Amino acid sequence: MGEDTEWMMKSMACMGADNGLYDDAVNIFEHLAYGSLETSKLRPAAARYFLYAGICFLAKADITAAKDALRRYASWDPLILDSSEYKCLDKLINACETRDEKAFRLAVIGYNRGRKTIDDWEIRTLTTVQKAFKLVKVEETDLE
Repeated sequence: MGEDTEWMMKSMACMGADNGLYDDAVNIFEHLAYGSLETSKLRPAAARYFLYAGICFLAKADITAAKDALRRYASWDPLILDSSEYKCLDKLINACETRDEKAFRLAVIGYNRGRKTIDDWEIRTLTTVQKAFKLVKVEETDLE
C-alpha cells in the first residue's frame, strides 16, 4: 500500500470516528495495522493503528470488544506486547472498566511522555472516551 493510500485511509477512519462511525473506523485501522505487519519497516505503525482501533471501541463504551481486540492484536503480532501503544490501551481499558479517572489520566500522561506527542485525533477521541465512561476531562497541559 502506498503512503498516499495509507494517509487517505487513516484520514477516512479518523473522520469516521469523529462522526461516531466507530465500527467503520475500527475496520480501517485494523486493515492498516494488519497490512503494516507485512514489512519490518511498517511494523511500528501497526501498534499505533491497533491503539486507534482500541480507542474507538472505548469511545463507543464497548469494553468487551476492546479487550477482545487487545487479545486479537497480540495474537497477530506477539511483539506488540512490548509496545507503548499496547500498554497504553491495556491501561485505558482497565481504567474505563473500573471507572478510575486517575488511572485513565496516568495512562494518557505516561503514553504522551513516552511518545512526546499525542495527535489531535487522539485528544478528541480520548475526550469522547472520558465522556462515555463519565471520567474527568484530561487537562490539556497533560497532553503537551
